[in-house]
This record gives sequence, structure tokens and C-alpha cells, in this order.
Amino acid sequence: MHAERKQLVIPGDLLGEGAYFAGENTFRDGTKIYAARIGLADIVGNKLIVVPIKGAYIPRIDDIVIGRITDIGMSGWQVDICAP
Repeated sequence: MHAERKQLVIPGDLLGEGAYFAGENTFRDGTKIYAARIGLADIVGNKLIVVPIKGAYIPRIDDIVIGRITDIGMSGWQVDICAP
């Protein structure tokens, strides 16, 4: 396992590779398993999981946020950052 147990991870962080299974809030790319959500990395048996952080995050000015482009328009993009 590359990430430490209970380590805060963000989407795209490498959690582990090899004989592990991709669990909740993770995804596999080849032999590597990555975080799909912001949360705490953990291992249950031989399954890597991410326990999501509860509660809404309200971004502030100058914060770096991660989002998903949901629509492309003539004057810009619509980005879902999973926040109100």
C-alpha cells in the first residue's frame, strides 16, 4: 500500500498496486488503485477503500479545488466541485 492508513487523499492519489482490490470510492487503472473521492485511505482485508469526509466544503478565495467539467458552453465551462 502506497498511502498510509487514515491518510487524507484526494482524487487521483495512488493508494496501492498489485494484489489489492479496488473498494469503495476507488478505481483501478491497470495494476494501480487510485482514490476517486476526498477522504481517508484505509484497507479492509485485501481491499483498498477511501472513507469520504462528511460535510460540505465551502471553497474560499484562493483555494485550489478539484472539479469535474459537466458542460462546455460558448463562453466557458460548467464545473461540478461537489459543493454548494
